[in-house]
Amino acid sequence: MEGSTSVLVADEAAARILRHAGYQVREAGDSQDVLDQVARTRPQAVILPMTADGELPRGTGIDICRAIKRKTAGRLLPVLIVTSGSPVEAFRAGADDVIRRPLDPDELIARVEVWLRTRRLLGSGQARPVRQADDASGSDPLTGLPDGRAFTARLDEAFARAHKDQAPISVMAVDLDALGELNGRYGRTAGDRLLIACARVLVSACRDGDVVARAGGDEMIALLPDIHFSGCLAVAQRIWREVGATTIEEGGTRLSCAASVGVASYPAKDIENPKDLLRYAHAALARAKAEGHGRICLYQYQGYLFQPEP
Repeated sequence: MEGSTSVLVADEAAARILRHAGYQVREAGDSQDVLDQVARTRPQAVILPMTADGELPRGTGIDICRAIKRKTAGRLLPVLIVTSGSPVEAFRAGADDVIRRPLDPDELIARVEVWLRTRRLLGSGQARPVRQADDASGSDPLTGLPDGRAFTARLDEAFARAHKDQAPISVMAVDLDALGELNGRYGRTAGDRLLIACARVLVSACRDGDVVARAGGDEMIALLPDIHFSGCLAVAQRIWREVGATTIEEGGTRLSCAASVGVASYPAKDIENPKDLLRYAHAALARAKAEGHGRICLYQYQGYLFQPEP
């Protein structure tokens, strides 16, 4: 129970559950009320309904999630979205977690507790962001890396230069295998600590001019200008090896995870714009994961699967 913890809730069912559990619940009636209370009362978490489950007056849960993330960039304010549909849109809007309907009171309380522990952990200095994004409005609050939207903007600019100069450019998508299972067994705080450590590995494994971002969930993504198909393999192997060697300690147990890596490079067949480059990097990642995780897949004219040596 977190009796002194303030949670801003715009979902009636979630508000009843949390209030019964002893939380200090502040309810919001519409989108503007949510934003006003975020600025005025500085809650420690926000819970919103997704569009499919009923819109907030003057906006939707997805809209207000995006607005909150823009206004609170640089600090961790967990936004949880309640939905009975697909969580994809919520995560793309910047939601930190998604809770399915019908609400399970124990699950809702557990998820809120995890995010509150994460805030305390970051605030205590036990975990630090890797580095701040160049544009604070486009940073991931957990890792400090650029978020998906900021990455897309940088990719568009870099691809335009590469196309004009006929220079190579590559994108690398990295997924931390089984991090979700680790979260379920040891708690989200442990998973977040490991994710931050792995983000640091990606930054150190890439060059100064590269861009490393958090795409969302367990996935990170890197933009590598002036490097093509063969050069990416060396970088991918280094990331694969160093992520696998990264550990944290949780309750006397050393925790780690493997990495699956997907790479796409330009110029290449079927890649005509930055969206194609990003799409094929994700397709290569999906192939790597489908083949059993812990693999590297490089897309050229087809997906080349590579099993790296430790």
